[in-house]
Amino acid sequence: MSLIKYNFESKHINFRIFGILFHIPYNSFYLYIVKKILKKRLSRKMETIKNKQKIRVGFLVSEQSKWGYQSIYDELASDSRFEPVILITKLYLEHSQKTTFYKKMTDCIDFFRNKKMNIELAYDEEKHKYIPIKDLNIDILFYQQPWELDISQHPIVASKYAITCYSAYGFDLVEFDAVYLECFHRWLDLYFTPSKSTFDYINKQKTQIENVRIVGAPRLDDYHNTKKRKKQKKTIIYAPHHSFEKGSLRLATFSYNGKQILDFAKKHTEFDWVFKPHPRFKYSVIKNNIMSEKEIDKYYYEWEKIGEIKDSGDYIDLFQNSDALITDCCAFLAEYLPSKHPVLHLVSSYAKFNSTAKEFIDSYYSIHNLEEMNNVFSDVLLNDNDYKKKERLNKISLIFDQKEKTAFKIIKILKKDFL
Repeated sequence: MSLIKYNFESKHINFRIFGILFHIPYNSFYLYIVKKILKKRLSRKMETIKNKQKIRVGFLVSEQSKWGYQSIYDELASDSRFEPVILITKLYLEHSQKTTFYKKMTDCIDFFRNKKMNIELAYDEEKHKYIPIKDLNIDILFYQQPWELDISQHPIVASKYAITCYSAYGFDLVEFDAVYLECFHRWLDLYFTPSKSTFDYINKQKTQIENVRIVGAPRLDDYHNTKKRKKQKKTIIYAPHHSFEKGSLRLATFSYNGKQILDFAKKHTEFDWVFKPHPRFKYSVIKNNIMSEKEIDKYYYEWEKIGEIKDSGDYIDLFQNSDALITDCCAFLAEYLPSKHPVLHLVSSYAKFNSTAKEFIDSYYSIHNLEEMNNVFSDVLLNDNDYKKKERLNKISLIFDQKEKTAFKIIKILKKDFL
């Protein structure tokens, strides 16, 4: 079996099984068939779960840097009816290519083992083979991401054996086709979205949508648990995005400002610096000929000499205990807001922000070119002139529920609708 091929511009789903390539068009008949299949499968799964004393909830993870389900895992672990387990798999890209710039499975294993979480392998490295969801005895399955999935673990197959769920690993702030992929999201039993903007955008683009629920972002639950620590220096985070390619989000601005930001950091050692690139950043820089592998390795080394490089998925504590964020990552614009600290937003002219983003993005400091960057850095970072702070604090409630965790909302839905 092989990988389902994603093509955002295509009007059909492509997948290959046993060497045979299938093309299925997205039309009303296709949607009708999918709906019938999922309804029949769900009925059978609910009947099975109803008779179980212990419900196994799996979290399929291939990149720990995108881990955002900690609050859900913790809540399930505290309920005797559930047994949460991290299912560590491998990116299909890494499995199918000899060379990759992604982290290895051991990175995931170490991350969750250090947290003392329940771990099982969903990929056999000795046999170079994916372990199908049907063989893992999972009742409810949360996907970390829709990308690079083997067909045996993809919702098209896995929804036959487990109630399939997904909450985006990053807060949706842009209008982009990948927010709802016919070949992934359509086959889920539940798709949890962070805001009404995402919900509205999906319903404008697609038809016969029944699996979407607006709940917020589970990653932000970590703000309920983090506390501000005392420090001697201010901490500044630089987090560049990876999307250089045409057809992608195209948010990346590194090609015109990456070296300059590093130079600024070298000159201002009165700050503690944290370099937090997107997990795909180094790979994308090389692939798009922004830098060679040797050049980007040197760039990372220069950051190591003056600060820290972090790629961990549990970064809300880092946000809470920093003092400013420099970024062109769209999700971080929302995820950093509850920290109450300023964002120096490196704006791409290609960004198509949704209505939620537009409601608070003006409370950040926008940067469109090097001249603006130097002026904002001087004003906000060096002179500590955060003149948009009051405006920003009034916007936090737009994306963060300070009263109820998103994990509670998601588990309530699962119990009410399926258990």
